[in-house]
Amino acid sequence: MQKSNFQIFIENLVLSFLSVIKIVILSKWRGNTIKITNIKKDCVIMGNGPSLNSSIEEHKKFLKDKDLFCVNFFPNTDLYKELKPRYYVNIAPSVWRKSAKEKNKINNQSLYKKIAQNTDWELKLYIPTEARKHQEWKQGVDKNEKIEIKYINITPIEGPQNFCNFLFKKNLGMPRPHNVLIPSIITAIGIGYKRIYLIGADHSWLHQITVDNENNVLFNQKHFYDENDSVAEKVSDYYKGSKKKPLHLLLMKFVYAFKGYFIINRYAESMGVEIINLTPDSFIDAFKKENLNTYKNAK
Repeated sequence: MQKSNFQIFIENLVLSFLSVIKIVILSKWRGNTIKITNIKKDCVIMGNGPSLNSSIEEHKKFLKDKDLFCVNFFPNTDLYKELKPRYYVNIAPSVWRKSAKEKNKINNQSLYKKIAQNTDWELKLYIPTEARKHQEWKQGVDKNEKIEIKYINITPIEGPQNFCNFLFKKNLGMPRPHNVLIPSIITAIGIGYKRIYLIGADHSWLHQITVDNENNVLFNQKHFYDENDSVAEKVSDYYKGSKKKPLHLLLMKFVYAFKGYFIINRYAESMGVEIINLTPDSFIDAFKKENLNTYKNAK
């Protein structure tokens, strides 16, 4: 049944009110300016999807004159020192929250130690404002003069598009950040890039979900660095505690992510920004798609 205009109005009013409450509680109003002047290049956001290896290997010439974003565990790979990305984005709560599993804490501390040791070029590191009050994750990152730590508001904002656009522009929040690609794109727009390319943004997760005979939801999340080694794990194992996570909760996270890309694309259009998805067979259907091979001879 289609919603009436009145129902839509009330729903948007409630969502806007709740978004304002979340901003007041969670967002930081000071020191959240991320815009950079004299942006002359396009940028490429490198997701962690399995296709990233071939996209990089076959198209290094295309990447050479672009500003590069990397995310999550990319700095653990040899590509980090080879490509020397200008930006790094990580919003995983396991980086700083005390409630994170011990294994995740150890992995993240090792990650940031590598970033501190291996980064000998100018890097802007973007992490949520919540991490500001924690010190354990830094592992010497704050001592590396080449690295500038930038805190971003990842507060989920919902409501009418114009309302959301205003708050996105003020860097007070973003669509629900259920995937690191969402804050990466919002940050790239906020910095001032007018053309944003996506590679490694496969998002082909539906192929990687199964349910066993005991109704455990299993998810084999493949990345470019572990595509041949990753195994299916219980979804409950991604979180602290052993309570089963039903399939509908996992699928809802996917819904919020894919819906968020449409919200971002409308925001980008309002800002005169073009987002081009160059990921082969990507499940993301919100952005313009082009074949990376057409850029092979581009300067």
